[in-house]
Amino acid sequence: MFAGCLTIGPLKDCAHGLSRRTRDLDRRTRHPFGGETERAAEAFAALLPPDTVLALEGDLGAGKTTFVRGLVRGLGVAGDITSPSFALLNVYDGRRQVFNVDAYRLTRPEAFDDLLIWDLAKSPWNVIVEWPEKVAARLPSARWQMKTAILADGGHRFQLTLAG
Repeated sequence: MFAGCLTIGPLKDCAHGLSRRTRDLDRRTRHPFGGETERAAEAFAALLPPDTVLALEGDLGAGKTTFVRGLVRGLGVAGDITSPSFALLNVYDGRRQVFNVDAYRLTRPEAFDDLLIWDLAKSPWNVIVEWPEKVAARLPSARWQMKTAILADGGHRFQLTLAG
């Protein structure tokens, strides 16, 4: 198991295993629209292996959707990248097929299966699940877990755990 964190805000040297370039991006944070978070996530995309699920946990407003927007851009997707809050699932094609799920409104874990992701996925792919605790029983045990939180200084912290 690997654990590390990426702090968007004042640089905290806790990004064990992440590139120096990614840590340098952490220093720039105060953009009102999450530009620093997006840039850090775009750099993080190079670290995310293909055919991997990323479970992204955090409270409302903690930067999940902003992080996903940067990550999806980093995976080679151009154009609009929007929150799947009402659609439940957005699918993007770049260097990889990317499935972005917002599980917040799913009422039972089995509803994840109704999205047919595993039927549609063609390697290389990534599945990014916001609110994964709602569907954890339906996700592979070998997944990347990332928890996000808002820091007292207004920055964001993304803590990564690789399990499985």
